[in-house]
Amino acid sequence: MSGATFIECQSNDFLLSSLLYEFSQNINADVILFQDHVVTEYINPGVIFRLRDKEDNVFEHKMEPMGNYILELNKKIIATGGFMLYYNMPFADLYMEVEDEYRRQGFGTFLLQELKKECYLAGRVSAARCDIQNKASRATIIKAGLKVVGYMLTGDIKKIQ
Repeated sequence: MSGATFIECQSNDFLLSSLLYEFSQNINADVILFQDHVVTEYINPGVIFRLRDKEDNVFEHKMEPMGNYILELNKKIIATGGFMLYYNMPFADLYMEVEDEYRRQGFGTFLLQELKKECYLAGRVSAARCDIQNKASRATIIKAGLKVVGYMLTGDIKKIQ
């Protein structure tokens, strides 16, 4: 009746996901969902975590929005990140981007760890998501103390016979 052609839900929403499995086909999961799990205590000597200033010279971002927080190494901004408050309380969705030449060195993990602290100071609970194919982001998120809690599922609504 509504004209909807697909259903999207989180696999950890048991009522909606059961409806998805009953009334749709071609079900796919493209995104992994994470929630905070453990506190990490990584130290990164020489790296400064701070709020971004308007005057900061930030590298060009390819995937994520420029965050309100930065990592600075030797007076150079090497990563930005933040958290989005666009969905249900008390959760905040972490995001970050590390400049290409500084990836795979633990900076993303350190940034997420510090962003988790800021989330809690803001009265929120850290969560994250990433593309199911993005192994590097998944590993970074898990190393920062979050755990997999579900998947974003989509399915085409079956025709009623």
